[in-house]
Amino acid sequence: MIDAGESAGTVRSVVRSQKYSFQVLLDLDGIINQRYHVLGHPMKFLLDKKGDLVFSAIGFREWDAPEMLEVFEKMIQEPDR
Repeated sequence: MIDAGESAGTVRSVVRSQKYSFQVLLDLDGIINQRYHVLGHPMKFLLDKKGDLVFSAIGFREWDAPEMLEVFEKMIQEPDR
């Protein structure tokens, strides 16, 4: 997860209160937002092993929805990605 526009203290507080088990990075200077053309928040990105963009979407996503499972299946079937 990458957070943009909030202080490290605010993000740290949310991570602790929500008990996230994953790393949250800060985009303090907006470089990630620019590089990936972030259009709104939250925005989701899936990157392959090489760091290439496979999928992007604005807003909430059900990661076990059929369209998302299809994206994951395609990633699994393309081992070179």
